[in-house]
Amino acid sequence: MHTPRSTLTPSAVSDESPSAEVPNIDGKRVIFSICSRNYLHYARALIASLRSHAPDVTLLVILADQEGDDDFEDFVGTKVIPVSSLGIPTLFDMAMRYNVTEFNTSIKPYAFQWLFERGAASVIYCDPDTLFYREPIDIFSALDGEEMDAVVTPHITAPLDMDKRPTELRILQTGVYNLGFLALARSEATVAFLRWWASFMPADCRADLKAGIFVDQKYIDLLPSYVPQTKILRHPGYNVAYWNLVHRPLTMTQTGWLAGDAPLVFMHFSGVRADEDQTVSVHQDRLSYNDLGEGAALFDHYRQILREGSSVLESMGISLDYGFGRFTDGVRIEGPVRKLYAKTVPPRSISFEEAFDPLGPSYSGPSSDIPHEGRVLVSHVMYDLWRRKGHLKKTFDLKNPAQTEAFALWVATAGHQEWNIHKRHVPDAVWQRLAERRSWRFKLSQSYFVLAQQVKKISFLFPKPIRRFGVRLNRAILPRVMGRAK
Repeated sequence: MHTPRSTLTPSAVSDESPSAEVPNIDGKRVIFSICSRNYLHYARALIASLRSHAPDVTLLVILADQEGDDDFEDFVGTKVIPVSSLGIPTLFDMAMRYNVTEFNTSIKPYAFQWLFERGAASVIYCDPDTLFYREPIDIFSALDGEEMDAVVTPHITAPLDMDKRPTELRILQTGVYNLGFLALARSEATVAFLRWWASFMPADCRADLKAGIFVDQKYIDLLPSYVPQTKILRHPGYNVAYWNLVHRPLTMTQTGWLAGDAPLVFMHFSGVRADEDQTVSVHQDRLSYNDLGEGAALFDHYRQILREGSSVLESMGISLDYGFGRFTDGVRIEGPVRKLYAKTVPPRSISFEEAFDPLGPSYSGPSSDIPHEGRVLVSHVMYDLWRRKGHLKKTFDLKNPAQTEAFALWVATAGHQEWNIHKRHVPDAVWQRLAERRSWRFKLSQSYFVLAQQVKKISFLFPKPIRRFGVRLNRAILPRVMGRAK
């Protein structure tokens, strides 16, 4: 039976006491977003559009970053809640474990819980790269008039041509419903669902399609099963983005923008970058910019908004540097290091200093999985990279000392740049051995790697098939050449 919402008080949601100052949201509707510093100008655009089209709603932004002394609220235009206020027990462990995208998505269920604890009657989440063009009355009607507990939007509502990205198979892998939007009303069913959803976030909010996980999104496939009062909103004007644009062409009329034959309510500009003109999204190849027709003006206007916001950010002196992107000694944290941490360290409640200790779980120490025979040539980070990349395992047999040395030299020559491994995670013995190698074949291979790294800086000038071949050359073919070079 559907639980009457009037019987559910904030204290029934959680026993934790409030820990941050927020506007009075008791019994109110809240729309919030989550972003790190690098997406503050996106959040600013979202908030401005909501001020115009949903003026009676409480608006908040959760900052998934270190706070610092910057005036975020003046820039964004609404209350900004630091992630540290949410009371997440494993916060700093998650910040180290996940990359910036994974971390932003991992805190979403906690944010819903935190807002319900403070009395919000209904909470709506929107990704920061969203813009509203009309009041979302269908969402409000579902939560209020229909007394639905949840509202979700499917990625697609009609079949796709499987020759282009994203395919239907990829959508099934990443999640039926897009988590750039989610609306929940406070009820026993949604509170129970949030508790279940949040239980996966400390360790399983990663992009790992082989494991059946795509950040926080894939779990929402079960929402209609676990929360019976879930509305699947198929209105073509909600959550319009690159994955469904082929079915919802954008046109301008005297009454405003249409998506297909329906009024455009909000657009999700996923994969749109301010500095990349003539691009629909970096995540797709289904539509060209010319395919947008009148809709191209919508994308051009959005990019202009982002550029203006970026200029204001710069003038205010707000740093875009991700606060969880460096060790305590200031060295940037690479992807392979985060992956090694996630693989070897169980979720735990620790301080920022512990989580971001550069010595950590022996990142640079000798891997215990291979014999070293007197010289340490492979660190934990290097071994974990080899373990995760099938073409490297095929190329280098680390049970063979000669192949182990070849792998280590490849990492020192080009692999550390190709896969963003800091030089300090490559043992000293490798750099010493690199200096000793004098053969013409080895020097030729080394020169190519250096040249390839320079060419990568202008790779955007080449057609996509050539760029893909270049990636394959760097990552699969040339390591074999290095393996044979003496």
